Amino acid sequence: MKFKKIDKDELVGNVVVGGVLAGLVLSIPFVMLADGVKKIYNRIPAVARKRERLNAEIRKLENILGLEGRDETCVQYDPYFYRNFSRDRLHYYYALKNKVERGYKSPDIVLAMKIKKPEINFLDMLESPICRANSGPSKYIVYLMADKGIYNIPDEAVQKVLKEDLGMELVDDDFKSLGLTTLSECGRPGDYFIMSAPGEFLYEDVSYKNETIKKLIEDFRQRIQKL
Repeated sequence: MKFKKIDKDELVGNVVVGGVLAGLVLSIPFVMLADGVKKIYNRIPAVARKRERLNAEIRKLENILGLEGRDETCVQYDPYFYRNFSRDRLHYYYALKNKVERGYKSPDIVLAMKIKKPEINFLDMLESPICRANSGPSKYIVYLMADKGIYNIPDEAVQKVLKEDLGMELVDDDFKSLGLTTLSECGRPGDYFIMSAPGEFLYEDVSYKNETIKKLIEDFRQRIQKL
């Protein structure tokens, strides 16, 4: 009887996969136990009262900052901000408290971005499956968000200036569906018009200090506020 020779790499791979699967199976009871303990802890009367007091204080701060209507799962002033650190309700409370004390208001212009989806050429991929891996760094599309209470973007004259003079265009899609990341903390994205900026940028170049973006914002303010 002949036995199939087992490849060394294949054997190592099988051992690794088996170990991972075994680890997952063994960890399930502990995850369920931890979740159960957490639920029991949260039902302790003293803990529940403390949580209710915290939620009440958070609601007061949210109302001051114009964030009415948020539920008790929110843990960030701006969930789409690129440098979010808050991960729980207590940190969220202190972040809101700090903003109220500083008199923070979302800026009139907010810079936002999202990665540009690569254009896939399937013929090239057939010739070289790794061609995309060597296609260079990812590019980003930049958007300007303008406060609806300050700028009247839907006006036809404004849109004409946007497109012909600034190379920008009003975007009809809502903020969430666009999948944007903001570079300034914006409490209510729905209070902003969203416009696409011309060109593409590397991640490290997307900044308020970037000369191209800085000039675009300055030109936008000067041209649009005059209309």
